[in-house]
Amino acid sequence: DKAVYVFSELLKLDPEYRMVIIGPIGSQSEYLFKIISQLGLKNKITITGALPEKNKINWLKKSSIYLQLSHYEGFGISAIEALASGNIVIHSNKGGLAEGVGSFGIVINDPNEYSKIALTIIESYKLGTKEEKIREGLQHVKNNFDFNRRLNDFRDLFKDLLKL
Repeated sequence: DKAVYVFSELLKLDPEYRMVIIGPIGSQSEYLFKIISQLGLKNKITITGALPEKNKINWLKKSSIYLQLSHYEGFGISAIEALASGNIVIHSNKGGLAEGVGSFGIVINDPNEYSKIALTIIESYKLGTKEEKIREGLQHVKNNFDFNRRLNDFRDLFKDLLKL
């Protein structure tokens, strides 16, 4: 819901933006649909529902901005995928987002300041920080989440566990 409210504020600054919401339709979906309807955003937001991984990644590659304004977040794999797909990740820095994305995205201290977040999105484009953030983010993902590195980390972890 926070991302929808931010998007509503963003449209006031630039009506050309579009939003895509990817994920399974669940018990809280009606709440989200109601907000979208109340804000008059039905024609500006696409809701895909659950998608196969390949389709999700294709959507991310077509996107420019990824919002994850969670009050709590486990590992934050979707944000890392968005970062690796070339998106500016705007996030709350909670839980796994702090390690997974951290300063390689744009950290929002108060995810309820919707108009301020919208302005931050616009300013990141005007100041030319988009390309820099994307380049840094891609390097961060390569350095920290490379398959072989993660495999070696797990091997080391299991070796240590087996010593106990």
